[in-house]
Amino acid sequence: MLRVLSEVERPLSLGELVERLGASKPSIYRLVRTLIDNGALRELRGEGYTLGPALISIGEAARRATRLPEVARPHMERLRESLGETVVLSMLDGDELVPVARIEVRQILSVSGAVGARLPAYCTSAGHVLLSGLSGDEVRARLAHCTFERRTPNTIASVDELVTALAKVRERGYAINDEQLVVGHRSAATPVRDHGGNVAAALSISVPAARVPRRELIHFATQHLVPTAQALTLDLGAPGPAGDGEAAPESQRPIEPQAVPA
Repeated sequence: MLRVLSEVERPLSLGELVERLGASKPSIYRLVRTLIDNGALRELRGEGYTLGPALISIGEAARRATRLPEVARPHMERLRESLGETVVLSMLDGDELVPVARIEVRQILSVSGAVGARLPAYCTSAGHVLLSGLSGDEVRARLAHCTFERRTPNTIASVDELVTALAKVRERGYAINDEQLVVGHRSAATPVRDHGGNVAAALSISVPAARVPRRELIHFATQHLVPTAQALTLDLGAPGPAGDGEAAPESQRPIEPQAVPA
């Protein structure tokens, strides 16, 4: 039932669920009530049933069980050796990002968060990358209760501003955080995708603004960060470019990073 509901973009009525699943109406109804009681389904009056909020935390737990940090570590270590910067792998949980792996260098300023810590997605480069995998409506729903605290003069102040910024992230293939979270801190992030081409995690580097100017950070992102994330994506089982002249689906094509003016 959960798989059927995940494959449609609208709620399904009880009758539609019975038809699609091929079980009796009483059996489907009992299952529906059980899933609603556990938060896995929601009932929209007059429309039907759709997936519930409990599946968000369950899905994130399942992603963490895929050994992603273990697969990512060699890639992260090579990236740290190339750049001499802290490298972090993060995943999305609600409206926050959670670092799940971190390869650190000794620097005075480091705000990218310890493994298991939580940071707001709306004002971090990794958060922007993770949210860029959602539609605008999904972003608005997920951040419906976000206060958009103005942490610095550069912090994004509204969901409309965020949705606009996410469109640019999708176009460029990476995100730049220029002192949005903390004054004096910059970061860059890019998507790591799963076998279905979906954004599964964000790979990011964290740097002091006084040492690394924005233009250099963009160079790091396009020349080092994006290629590393693409290599990790392939290791996670995502298909490479299609052969024999056949184009791969758009969501699975390698990102062509676009440099932007400093």
